[in-house]
Amino acid sequence: MKTATWQKLGLGALALVGGVLLLGAKPARGHGTIVGDGIEPYTPTMDEWLLLARACKTEAATLEGQTACAWALIQRFVVFRQEGRWARSFGALVRAFSVGLRNQGRAWSWAWLQDNEPELLFMILSFSAGVPPENTVRGMTNWAACSSETTCRDVERAGNCFCANPPLQGSAGVVPAP
Repeated sequence: MKTATWQKLGLGALALVGGVLLLGAKPARGHGTIVGDGIEPYTPTMDEWLLLARACKTEAATLEGQTACAWALIQRFVVFRQEGRWARSFGALVRAFSVGLRNQGRAWSWAWLQDNEPELLFMILSFSAGVPPENTVRGMTNWAACSSETTCRDVERAGNCFCANPPLQGSAGVVPAP
C-alpha cells in the first residue's frame, strides 16, 4: 500500500504547509529558513523554492530521490556559505549546480506542479514552511547518477549516488523563520 505524502512528511508539515498552499497560481509567502553552523540564516524566496522544485524534478524520478536532491542542494549551499565561496542567492546555486535544470529549460509553474506533481509540490512547500521531510542524505553535498564510473558513492537514493564533496562542517537544516 502506498503511503500518502502527508504521512511521510508528518502532520506538523501538513498543518504548516496549509498556510502556504496555492491560492490561485502562486503559493503565499514561505517562511522556511536555511540554517547551518557558522552562517547567517537565509530565507529563500518562493521563486527560489520553485526553482528547487524544478531542479529536483529534472534530477530524480521519485519523491525519495527528489527529496535527497533537495537536501543535498541545501547542504551544499551551507558549505559554500561556510567557506565564503557563495555570497549570492540560494537560487543562483541551484541554477549553477543542477545540470538537469540547465538542460531541461522548462519553466514549470506552481499550478503545473499542483496538477502534475502534487507530491513534489507538497515536499517543496514543506521546505518553504520550515518543516522539511527527513534528511536521509545527512552531510551529502553532491550527487551523480549511479554508474560504474561514479566516484560519488557514499549514499545511494533512488538511482543517484551522493557524497560529501565538499564536506559539510557541522549541521545544516531548514527551520521556520523567527
